[in-house]
Amino acid sequence: ISLDWPLPSEDEEARTDYGRLVAGVHLDELLAGTGLATRETVTGWFAAAGLPEPRLLELPSGATAWVAEREP
Repeated sequence: ISLDWPLPSEDEEARTDYGRLVAGVHLDELLAGTGLATRETVTGWFAAAGLPEPRLLELPSGATAWVAEREP
């Protein structure tokens, strides 16, 4: 499970209150030497790690949870 507040994937989402808020958070993260990623980028990291495609859970807080399960 991975939990984060992703960057907007589309221009329309970037113009929402969430998009403006997360843009400020991203700027702060960049100044700290890190940064946020889009939902598509994070999903790609699961594939690169050889994990199954995760389910995305959009949470009321605006965060996204990526949930990947391996076969037992």
